[in-house]
Amino acid sequence: MPCVGPQYASFSANQHTATVNFIPGTANGLNTVDNAPLNQHFFVAGIDQVFRIGRAKISGNTIVITAPANTPLPIKAVRYAFTNAPITNLQNSDGLPAEPFRTDNWSN
Repeated sequence: MPCVGPQYASFSANQHTATVNFIPGTANGLNTVDNAPLNQHFFVAGIDQVFRIGRAKISGNTIVITAPANTPLPIKAVRYAFTNAPITNLQNSDGLPAEPFRTDNWSN
């Protein structure tokens, strides 16, 4: 049994969507606790470096995030559960939760 939940590896952006990839083996069988809707703790920033909540969905062992309409594209960074006390429900098939992450090193 793995000892960690999904851990961020990389992301790729295609204008208004970003795909988050996890370290192989940590995100097998991505799902949510009790198969509830995915809690939306995914944020994206465009060229203005302002984070806005995105609309995320599970796609196999990845997460695809759509940027809100007011985001100046392309997407430059992604954050997950990078807030005070987020209640998350993303996990792997072993029930281990996804770790919070950020892809930027900006001061905001």
